[in-house]
Amino acid sequence: MTKQNHPTGSKSERIESGTAAAVTEVAKTAGNSKSETGRPGTPDVNSKELTQEEKTALKAREHTIGRCLRGGWELAEALAEIDTRHLYRGKFKTFQHYCQKRWRLSYRRVRQLIDAWQVRMRLVGVVDEKRLPETECQVRSLVLLKDAELQAKVWKQVSDEAGGQPTGGQVTKAVKAFLPKPTRPQVDEVRALVRSLERFRNDVAGENPELDGVLDVALDCVNAVLAKREGSGKTEPVSPDSSGSKTGKVTSPESVASKEGRTEGQKAA
Repeated sequence: MTKQNHPTGSKSERIESGTAAAVTEVAKTAGNSKSETGRPGTPDVNSKELTQEEKTALKAREHTIGRCLRGGWELAEALAEIDTRHLYRGKFKTFQHYCQKRWRLSYRRVRQLIDAWQVRMRLVGVVDEKRLPETECQVRSLVLLKDAELQAKVWKQVSDEAGGQPTGGQVTKAVKAFLPKPTRPQVDEVRALVRSLERFRNDVAGENPELDGVLDVALDCVNAVLAKREGSGKTEPVSPDSSGSKTGKVTSPESVASKEGRTEGQKAA
C-alpha cells in the first residue's frame, strides 16, 4: 500500500500559502502582458477591439446604468469608468455619442453626474461617512471650486451648520463666498467681441443660412449689451471706431457688403 504524503501545516496556513502563490502568478501575468501602448497590462484605447476583460467590465457597468438610469452614485461611477477606460469605443467614436445614442442621456447631464461623483470620492476619508453627500445636486456647485481641500472645507462647514445633510441651495450659497466677483465687461471688450463675431460671420457667410441667422441674433444680443454699457437701454452715439461707425452698434464695411451679398444671392435664388 502506497503511503501518501500530506502537506504539512494547518489548513488555514495551506490556504494562505495557496492564495499568495495565486496572487503572485496574477501579478506576473499582468506585468508580462504589454499592449501596443507599451504600458504593462494596459489595453490599447486606440483600438476599437475590446479585450475580454473590457467586454466583461462594460457589460457589468451597462447593467448598472440600466438599473439606475434615474440617477445615483452607482450610475455616475459606471459612466465614469466607461469614459475613463474608453469602453465605448467598440461601437461609438466618442463618449458623448455613446451617452446620447445608447442611453439617450445628454452629455451635459452625464458630466454633471461624473463631476459630482468625483467630488464625493475626494470627500471619502476626509469627512465622516454619514456626512458624505447623498445626491448629485448637493455637490453640483462644489465642482466650481477646483481645489479639493477647499471643496472639503466648504462641505464640512455647510454640513456642520445644517447638522447633517445640507441642501443644494445651502452649498451653493457657501460656494459663492469663495468664487471671484463677476466683473461687467467694459465697452472696449464688448466692441472687440462684436468685431470678432463680425469677422467670423463674414468668413462663413452663405455657407450655412441657419448659422448666418444664429450669428445675426448673437450680434444683436451683444450690441444690446453694448448699448446698456453706454448708459441706456437704447443705442446711443459713441466715439467713432476704426470702421467709422458712430453708433453703439459696431458694423464694419465688410459685414455690410457680406449682408448685401447674401441678400442678392437669396433674391437670385
